[in-house]
Amino acid sequence: MKVPDFAGGSRHPKDKCKDQCLNNCSCIAYAYDAGIGCMSWSKDLIDLQKFSGGGIDLYIRLAQSELDKKNNITMIIIVTVVLGIIIIIAISIFFLLRWMAKDRVMTEKSEEILLFHKGGEHAKFSGVDMLEHNIKEVKVHQLPLFKFEELATATANFNLSNKLGQGGFGPVYRGKLMDGKEIAVDCQELPDRG
Repeated sequence: MKVPDFAGGSRHPKDKCKDQCLNNCSCIAYAYDAGIGCMSWSKDLIDLQKFSGGGIDLYIRLAQSELDKKNNITMIIIVTVVLGIIIIIAISIFFLLRWMAKDRVMTEKSEEILLFHKGGEHAKFSGVDMLEHNIKEVKVHQLPLFKFEELATATANFNLSNKLGQGGFGPVYRGKLMDGKEIAVDCQELPDRG
């Protein structure tokens, strides 16, 4: 490399040239040439040229803060990526817990609402209001299908002693199936009993 113009020179040996520049606050660069000796610059570096081969090595003095910029950028990138991952995980956990709580509530609700539970247990009816609430909440595909004859037998042919009250579609009757399960039947029209 061709060194800049306007160098200050001294006859210090090569190993002392670096120390001379580091001990001088105004020194911004130094170089050593065996024929010239130690050269230092305290003003602008003018007329630098890089040769394809040969020349003198030029050492430029930099502030410590400029040397750490690469480390700072790396640290900023690492912190940003880690924080991003933590935020994504936190949001995922939030939505997972929310979904699990909603699923748990829906499961509990469906267990309360269903008229017939697994294992032969049956819902207890506390009155017409409870029955109407349960019938509104049960989904159609969850209801068992019965023949009219089974319902008539279960309700003692829709006997008035089994009448629970009046529903939205007509009278509601309590009945007991052959397997012992209690049911409620909401009738639109009663068959002719005569």
